[in-house]
Amino acid sequence: MINVKAIDVELNTVTDGDNTKEQLKEELKLSSEVMSNMAEGVILVRVVDGAIVYCNPKFEEMFGYENGELIGKDISIVNAPTEKAPEEIARDIQESLNQYKSWQGEVYNLRKDGTSFWCYATVSTFKHYKHGDVWVSIHTDISHRKMAEELRLAKEFSDSVINTAQAIILVLGRRGEIIRINPYMEEISGYTLEEVKGKDWFETFLPERDRQRISKLFVQAIGNIQIRGNVNPIVTKDGREILIEWYTKTLKDSNNEIVGLLSIGQDITERRRMEEELRSLNANLEARVTAEIEGRMRNEQMLIQQSKMAAMGEMIVLIAHQWKQPLNVLSLFIHNLQDAYMYGELNDEYMNQVVDSSMGQILFMVKTMDDFRNFFKPSKERVTFDVKAAIEDLISMFIGIFKKNDITIEIKDTQDSQLFVTGYPNEFKQVILNLLNNSKDAILLRKNTNPDIHGYIEITFNKDEYKNKITLSIGDNGDGIPEDIIDRIFDPYFTTKASEGTGIGLYMSKTIIETNMDGILTASNADNGAEFIITLQGI
Repeated sequence: MINVKAIDVELNTVTDGDNTKEQLKEELKLSSEVMSNMAEGVILVRVVDGAIVYCNPKFEEMFGYENGELIGKDISIVNAPTEKAPEEIARDIQESLNQYKSWQGEVYNLRKDGTSFWCYATVSTFKHYKHGDVWVSIHTDISHRKMAEELRLAKEFSDSVINTAQAIILVLGRRGEIIRINPYMEEISGYTLEEVKGKDWFETFLPERDRQRISKLFVQAIGNIQIRGNVNPIVTKDGREILIEWYTKTLKDSNNEIVGLLSIGQDITERRRMEEELRSLNANLEARVTAEIEGRMRNEQMLIQQSKMAAMGEMIVLIAHQWKQPLNVLSLFIHNLQDAYMYGELNDEYMNQVVDSSMGQILFMVKTMDDFRNFFKPSKERVTFDVKAAIEDLISMFIGIFKKNDITIEIKDTQDSQLFVTGYPNEFKQVILNLLNNSKDAILLRKNTNPDIHGYIEITFNKDEYKNKITLSIGDNGDGIPEDIIDRIFDPYFTTKASEGTGIGLYMSKTIIETNMDGILTASNADNGAEFIITLQGI
């Protein structure tokens, strides 16, 4: 409040006969009363240092200070921080006052308790009798107006979102009555808000078969149980059904009482249709892939058998060679038996000896046939077998072919142990036979230009105990593989033997090792010829 007594001292300097003295004192008192009872807050700030030298009761009330508590404080104490610091705001106002003698605008103020609020301030410069130049600032609390403006803007934004959202926005009352639908809902349903407002949601939009189930979900949602991802159809005005995925949230009033339900829905009709098509396509594709795999396996099995049959001619020759000696022995036994009978030398001992020897030769011939028959029989199941034993068994069957062509096969084992793997033993033998025959053909081709050379094939086994990998290599002293075709030798039907080759041996060998036995088959040139390396997972 303005100090009237201090002003009165100043006025006493005026002569007692001055009629204006009392009149002036009355006007000052009136001004003081007006400022004390104003609805706006008034504050005087000393220009020289920014100190508050006066504020009326309304200002102190607005800012939460006791009477006289603000006097002497810097004006920045009542300015709330915004993008600019309070000191910077004060400087901006001061520059405007220095230039234009007045300033007005919205200011963000700070109460003593730390809460902030908006005021509209009108500031002017005044020459005070005691404090010199002061700023007189009249503050009006505009918090409610600001709040109303913010609410208006929020509502405009909310309406804009609701009206432009490409999703259903539905507001239902506690009884399921329709309060609001957005334009998107109007578009896909064919109804306007005016047509359905206040009507029962379930009877208006839901198929009869779904009403009971959805009503139960609505009761749960109104009971403050959030429903997410529920899917149900709605019926449009023209009778079509559209599939909607819903997400719901309860609406509450200022007393935290549930007053309705907000539901956001997304039309998933097209998505579900595409999902069904994709599911059907996947099911058909799976069947087609299965059929394709089975067909491919049958074809591969046929190719394996063809590869075996391609070597049958040589095998028949070998069988005839292996049978020749026992047949000669049996023929000799028969002649001797006849001579013994003619000369009276036939007795029980002689007969038993002939029978035992003959049966031995016959059993040898039967074993030979069984070995070849088993070789041609496809393996039906993956089994555990010893690769070294399988190769030794194979070589015992076919060594005659290689000896006939002056080719030696030597097995080198760096570790004297069994080498077990899981796979198909007969198919594995076919791979080894294909690789041995490939080496044999390369050696015979070299013999055409160098007849004196002795053929040599070396099979080496090795096992990496740390990685549990079994490696075997088959090397020969043929001419090797030409560099321009080494990357193509495993291609199907690729051959360098013209009409004599089928081009399926090496292709099937790689397929069996890498597809059926989860291994690796590679080829390279070594110092003396070609080298094939097979890597398998040991057990």
